[in-house]
Amino acid sequence: MSELRNYILKRQADIEEASRPVLERFTALKNEIDKLRPQIEAFQAEWMELQSALKAIGPGNDSAAADQAAASKPMVTIKEAILAVLAKRPAGLSSSAILNAINKDYFHGNEIMRTSFSPQLSRLKAREDILLEGNNYILNPKKQDQAPQPELFVRQL
Repeated sequence: MSELRNYILKRQADIEEASRPVLERFTALKNEIDKLRPQIEAFQAEWMELQSALKAIGPGNDSAAADQAAASKPMVTIKEAILAVLAKRPAGLSSSAILNAINKDYFHGNEIMRTSFSPQLSRLKAREDILLEGNNYILNPKKQDQAPQPELFVRQL
């Protein structure tokens, strides 16, 4: 039994040593993302304002306006939007608050209906990407670092 114990202890030490640089790199990248997040959010907010301005002035007669409208459609899935909204709100949100937030933040002008939203929320819960605590959904802390960070969902021109 002592040989097995020694093997297990050695393997644990090897894993700990091998994982240390990976965890350090992961932490550095996460910190870099956290530093960039305010810039991305500012770009996203400005983009949404410009999108609202385009809607306010109406469609143009040129094909460039049609190309711009097609290119500006969000490239985020409902699931990604849910995860992104919950990532910004660690205390969690109710189902209706999540729907309102994703429509405001990601689907402005192309609002998602509850009939499309609810199945996606259920799938995320079934996969345990999110948890229901009381009336609020939160990101699963065990999977928080795996959640997508869709910050600026516009097509590249």
